[in-house]
Amino acid sequence: VDGVAASRGSQGIGAWRGRRVLEIGAGVGLPSMVLAAHGAHVTATDVSPVILRLLRRGLGSQHQVRHLDIRSNSAGRPRNGSDVFDVVVAGAIISSDSSEAQRQYFARLETFLAPCGVLLVAEATAAMYAAGEPQINFGNNLRLEGRFDAGADIRG
Repeated sequence: VDGVAASRGSQGIGAWRGRRVLEIGAGVGLPSMVLAAHGAHVTATDVSPVILRLLRRGLGSQHQVRHLDIRSNSAGRPRNGSDVFDVVVAGAIISSDSSEAQRQYFARLETFLAPCGVLLVAEATAAMYAAGEPQINFGNNLRLEGRFDAGADIRG
C-alpha cells in the first residue's frame, strides 16, 4: 500500500483520495481502515459473518462491507461501474492452494479491476513458513502491478 502511494510521487498517501479500493479477505480490515482514513472509497470483503460485523463497525456507513469468497466460481463480477476498482488489495488468501487454484483466484481478482487498475497481493507461502521465515517477507511476496495476465505464471 505504501509502495503504491510512493510510486505516485509527491502526492504520497494523498494519492488514495477518491480511489475505489476493494480489500479481499479483509480480516481485521487494517488496510481498509487506513485507506478509508486517507480518502479512498473502500469496499471490504470477507467470508466470516463475525468479521463482516466488525468491519461494518470499524469502517462506518460511508464504506461498503460485503461477503465475498474468492474461492467460489461465482466470485468474478461483470465489469460495471459499481463492481470495478482502481486498486484491489489481497493478503494471505491463497498460499495453501494448488497453483491451478491460485491462477483461478487471480483471474477472478482481475475481473474487479478498472482499466489500468492495480492489484496488490501480499502472500506468505507454505515454504516460507516451513523455513521459519517471518509471515510477511516483502522480498519474497508476490506483488503484481497493472493488469494481470491470467495465463501468466504467478509463482515468483
